[in-house]
Amino acid sequence: MSNHGINVKGHRILVLPDEVEKTTKSGIIVTTGIAELREKLKQVDGVVVAMGDNCFYDKPSKWCEIGDTIIFGKYSGVFRTGNDGIEYRIINDEDVVATLERKENE
Repeated sequence: MSNHGINVKGHRILVLPDEVEKTTKSGIIVTTGIAELREKLKQVDGVVVAMGDNCFYDKPSKWCEIGDTIIFGKYSGVFRTGNDGIEYRIINDEDVVATLERKENE
């Protein structure tokens, strides 16, 4: 049983969107204008948390798996806060644009 309490159905995918950093790696605080732009852009990357039973049923292979980092359409899906207080995104399987390879140090 998951602690987020969201059980996606059909061809839906539950995604944990990447968070926007408020400071750069060197510790510089990001200005409001840049932060707002990054806020808009952040919704295109995320980690697959759960998948419905019918995801990619009409495709020759799955485009992603649970745990994959994916890129998806900025305006795709709906937002939902889970029981754990974290905001998730529920998207359709066809909204997955690509998967991202993990960096060596991650």
